[in-house]
Amino acid sequence: MNVFAMFGLGVAAILGLGVASSAADTGMRIHGMMFAGAAILAVFALISRIYGARPAAATGQGSVDYNDGVIRAGVIASMFWGLAGF
Repeated sequence: MNVFAMFGLGVAAILGLGVASSAADTGMRIHGMMFAGAAILAVFALISRIYGARPAAATGQGSVDYNDGVIRAGVIASMFWGLAGF
């Protein structure tokens, strides 16, 4: 499954470079380069996630280590935009 993700990101990087090289104006060229750069950064992030160190599994009965950081960040962002929109 990771091979398909890397292949797709590689195609996205090539597509971004193609858009940037054939763009008629500067704005489209910048957006093509940003797209290619994001795809390349995503490939590096995927590689570091695959081959990076993995945390040790939780031991003991019933001990589950939840990662609440993502949920907490989403709730904070939702509250901010809710107040900003209000």
